[in-house]
Amino acid sequence: MLTSGHITVASGDGSIGSGSLALQTGSALSGDSGTLDINVGDSLDAAGAITLSSGSSTSGNGGAVAIVGGDSTTQTGGSISIMSGSG
Repeated sequence: MLTSGHITVASGDGSIGSGSLALQTGSALSGDSGTLDINVGDSLDAAGAITLSSGSSTSGNGGAVAIVGGDSTTQTGGSISIMSGSG
């Protein structure tokens, strides 16, 4: 296979408002809840990028971007790590 597949997941456009898109795992009453992984594959040439961006507005506030670690009532809350590549 020379090129792998392409997948687009999007909500529709609208003249008054557009749809929302949510990716989430379920909660667990016992044990661990699910993990959500977003990964880009490796390449011998340029590797793909991940872009998180919010919407722009011409008459209101621009959209916000929030990256939040999870809370814990009995252990340490979730951490957030942002690292650049080496080289």
